[in-house]
Amino acid sequence: TTQPTMLVPLLLSPLLPRLVAGIWTTSQIDFEGNTRSYKKYVPSSSGVNSGLMVFLHGQGGSFDVSSDYQVDKYAEIFGFVGIVPNGTPMGGSGYEWNIDIEDGPNEVSFIHAVIEEVATTHNILAGTPKIALGFSNGAGLSSLLGCYDSSDLYVAHVGVQIKSNADFPSTCGGFGVGGKRLRRRDSTVNVNSTWNAVGDQDFFIDSLEPTPVEGLLNQFLSLRDASGCLQEDPSETFGAGFTCYSYASCPELGQLCVYDNTPHVIRESMTPNAWAYLTASGVQYNTCYDQGWAPVDGCSETTECCAGEGQCQNSGPPAKRGCGSPSPTPSPPGPSPPQDCLPIGEKCSDDSICCDGSVCDKGQGGKKCRNL
Repeated sequence: TTQPTMLVPLLLSPLLPRLVAGIWTTSQIDFEGNTRSYKKYVPSSSGVNSGLMVFLHGQGGSFDVSSDYQVDKYAEIFGFVGIVPNGTPMGGSGYEWNIDIEDGPNEVSFIHAVIEEVATTHNILAGTPKIALGFSNGAGLSSLLGCYDSSDLYVAHVGVQIKSNADFPSTCGGFGVGGKRLRRRDSTVNVNSTWNAVGDQDFFIDSLEPTPVEGLLNQFLSLRDASGCLQEDPSETFGAGFTCYSYASCPELGQLCVYDNTPHVIRESMTPNAWAYLTASGVQYNTCYDQGWAPVDGCSETTECCAGEGQCQNSGPPAKRGCGSPSPTPSPPGPSPPQDCLPIGEKCSDDSICCDGSVCDKGQGGKKCRNL
């Protein structure tokens, strides 16, 4: 059953007659003999083929985490269908995700079932992005959905491209028998397949030395070495309140973002940052990478912020530059013409200076500045 939980102006997509868009709905699905629930936001701005993004709360949380992630706001900006499921009920209040007990609830299969239901209902194409972003306990489930082992990197937020072959207990991707990490390069890994984040004050990294952040970066370096990548320094991307790191020769490690002055909480910008990176738009939200992009039609260079290459949005911090294709590098200017030179075609004398490399030459019509 589906019930509206928020009233906003309704817009009908021409591709989806009888389906309302731009509202939150709550749905139930029968799974493993239990009734499970999830919230869904279908944007009014996009239609149905921009993909979907699943948001996974932490232990004791619920699908109300949608407000922390600002799911509806960024669904409208990026055009994805936002899905926020509840985990398995805990003994007291709240929900959790089973990521350890083999004979417990199969949360991976549950998320697959929800995705299949939403994709079928809204005609979401197979090739469009399907992203999961999880916090804390939800980050563990996100890792399973992306066939990714984050146990050697102490992060509290994990975003992945959801793999159709993800299972539980995991036997796919970066996991081997018994869930052990495979210490080898995987030539089939997708570029930008993993987004990792943690706050610099998160208790997840308290035990790391010499400082929590330095210890985390050392873990990232160790993963680079264990993966057989080049001995290179990570590239750094600076945003409003965070710094992101990545290794150019090691795409399977994805991106690691450290948020300033942030404990064990969700920051709103994690939603657009994860989506933009995992869908390979190449633009960090609310930084717009000062790369000299030329503004595209409809994008203001000073009042709008890049949401992705070739896109612009109407909210957020001002952009340093507009969005679009990189501006061509201007050619260096040539030497300035001498002052008081005569242009080509002008009458001249032996002591005249002709412009643009021309010379004073006698021909038909007398002496004139000519190109020889």
